[in-house]
Amino acid sequence: AAEEKKLTELGAETELLLTATVDSRNALRSTESELQTLQEEYSAKKHRHSTLLELEEKRAVYTPQVQKVFAEEKKIGVRLAGVLADRLNVTREAETAVETLFGNFLEAVVVESLDDAKRLSGWLKDNDIGRTAMIVLPKTATRENDAVLGMGDTVADHLGVSGELAEALRQVFPREMSARIVKDLDQRDAVDGNILINYDGDLLLGGRMY
Repeated sequence: AAEEKKLTELGAETELLLTATVDSRNALRSTESELQTLQEEYSAKKHRHSTLLELEEKRAVYTPQVQKVFAEEKKIGVRLAGVLADRLNVTREAETAVETLFGNFLEAVVVESLDDAKRLSGWLKDNDIGRTAMIVLPKTATRENDAVLGMGDTVADHLGVSGELAEALRQVFPREMSARIVKDLDQRDAVDGNILINYDGDLLLGGRMY
């Protein structure tokens, strides 16, 4: 009887220990899950903070009109999607050539519809801020990663953009997109109506205008 009682007590103690162990494990899993959630939230907020800082740094070098537009975005009531330069992922060696060809249009404000462009234009006029270029691009027209860059010799091949965005830009900038980037300008490589540009940004138009 004494032995049975002892075994019963040991069994009860073991059961209590097992229950406590399970509870502890469940509590640990719950804590780990909460910790992971907090880490993900922190990471997301940190990324957003870095992105906002990067955007602010970029916008600091924009023209006064463009800076004003982004500062008053909510008041204007138009969703702005950055500027054209934000959609490009230009190869480093082609940056000067691209800047020469597209010039101030790299700061064209991206909107999603012609109605948005008209509304923004009206706000600029009403507030006597001056004109700024705008370009209508769909949300899906984006930049691409480095893997697609530099596969040809046209400017379009060096922009690092998706096929959809490349097509949209060809509709707006047909000559610029078809311009060929060369190491050295040579009249023998020129074609009537086409543009040759070297990596220093020097242009040769139709083999005659430098």
